[in-house]
Amino acid sequence: SQEQRIKATEALIFMIRRRGHGIFIHGPFLLDMMLFSPKQVQGSNGKVSSRHSHMIQSQTHSYFIGLDGDDSDNEDEIEERKIRLNTGGPVFDTEEDDLLRSATISVVCELIAALNPAVIATYCPILVHLATTALRLESSRPVRRAAAFLSSGIYALVEKEITESGSWNDSTTSSMAVALMSADEESLSNVLRQCVSSDDVDIKKNEMSNRAVKGKVRLVDPATQSRCKEALKIRRELEDSGILNAAKLIAASLKRDATNPVVQVVRRALLQSSM
Repeated sequence: SQEQRIKATEALIFMIRRRGHGIFIHGPFLLDMMLFSPKQVQGSNGKVSSRHSHMIQSQTHSYFIGLDGDDSDNEDEIEERKIRLNTGGPVFDTEEDDLLRSATISVVCELIAALNPAVIATYCPILVHLATTALRLESSRPVRRAAAFLSSGIYALVEKEITESGSWNDSTTSSMAVALMSADEESLSNVLRQCVSSDDVDIKKNEMSNRAVKGKVRLVDPATQSRCKEALKIRRELEDSGILNAAKLIAASLKRDATNPVVQVVRRALLQSSM
């Protein structure tokens, strides 16, 4: 059943977190299953009434901000609000079908946090495409939250690789940074900014012409915005350190070499001479 599959993904996430050496052996296999499995999971994908969607938004807003609408700067209130944003808020009956899809992305997030960045670098194009497409086209709140968390995990992995290598001044050692800049990272950063600024949500309640995604209802979700802000914060740190700019130059050079016939002939000659 759907509920059993959701519980299975939760158990899988727990095992990945406890991991041990086994995750480095079976991790890439699990990642392939999560990303490329032919099994399609059906979800509501935003196909709920406009009235119901606004009711969900209203109740979720009350959960995050408080029923009294108090916007107090009290330290305890701020901390409580932060915890609620990180937990993601309540899940409604119409969103249960989307939980399995979001759980699959959550498993991917746990795997990229556990595995070696050099391994994840080979998956970077599909990971960036997944995060960008889900944030741009999905109306499901659980799926968009998971995609925002995935975006944060991608940037955090670059930071992790640089930190562990102790080479903040030598960004050429980051295979993950180069792979990220080769995978249309600019589109990902743009869609994250749109989410934070609420430029990608519905403008009016009852006019289909004002839908952010045609035929679907997509409204502001504070939890998704919070996770997008976290991703952009990590990105700014990487950009300020010069890592992303250096990786962008390397990625552009590799792209030119890949289409340069002279470079390809030299590479083939070197390969044949080494055999």
